[in-house]
Amino acid sequence: MLVMSRQVHESVIITVPPSPVPQEIRVTLIKVKSLLAARLGFQADASVVIDREEVRLMKQRPQQPTYTDAALASFGCPLDAESEAP
Repeated sequence: MLVMSRQVHESVIITVPPSPVPQEIRVTLIKVKSLLAARLGFQADASVVIDREEVRLMKQRPQQPTYTDAALASFGCPLDAESEAP
């Protein structure tokens, strides 16, 4: 069971993959922490993706490019302290 806390106006996004068999997702209120937050428990098949909304948004953002040493060298960037000019 996945357990997470949510505050007022925070969401959970559940993605169920296409399946010929209906998928069951069980959401259980675990604990009311305060007037503004509660703990929820989620039980679902492993193929079901359950994310906090802010995590889903991060996953959907385009990834920033990473540069390898070879790419940096091709731009004339020094690869270590020894190759820098004094």
